[in-house]
Amino acid sequence: MIKVFVFDVGGVITKDPMAHIYKAVDREFKTSTEDIEKAYDKLKSPVETDKISAKEFWARLSKELGIKDTNLLKKTWMNSFVKATAPVDKSVVKIIKEIKNEGYRVAALSNTIRAHERLHRKLGHYKFFEPVFLSCRLGMRKPNIGIYKHAVKRLKVKAGECVFIDDKSENVASARKAGMNAVLFKNAIQLKKELKRYL
Repeated sequence: MIKVFVFDVGGVITKDPMAHIYKAVDREFKTSTEDIEKAYDKLKSPVETDKISAKEFWARLSKELGIKDTNLLKKTWMNSFVKATAPVDKSVVKIIKEIKNEGYRVAALSNTIRAHERLHRKLGHYKFFEPVFLSCRLGMRKPNIGIYKHAVKRLKVKAGECVFIDDKSENVASARKAGMNAVLFKNAIQLKKELKRYL
């Protein structure tokens, strides 16, 4: 019997901001989006698991991209993050509310950095979920199977009593390996159809 639905945040209830961020940094600094993506990919795991500080992240990202004005890079990055993620997908929020009204618990499991976490909280993106599991707080990130096991343990349910929803196939595959039911998110209409089997 299903007891908990566990949602990713960026790419599910909000847009995935990264492509938007890469374009904004490219416009400001005339650095290719490919180079920005490569630079972030190098730092993604340590910053999303809080192995390096925000200060070190911005310094290393600036160095990777050959950008001297770290403060302007940070400002450009964060402003772009807000523009991309501020509006929630109302159709997905409606689904979440319907799930809650049926008596199910709804949690979040998301890879994020502390700087993004602060903005997500400010924008109210986590208010739909209880509890919220974040990679930067747990020291591990999806698709590491340990993060799913941690969430299941904290939720005090069996893995098979959870449904995990994410927009990245590798994260969905790992959730299934951890014993969870999982749905690859494409859009709200598809999600609603796929969740019917669990409700």
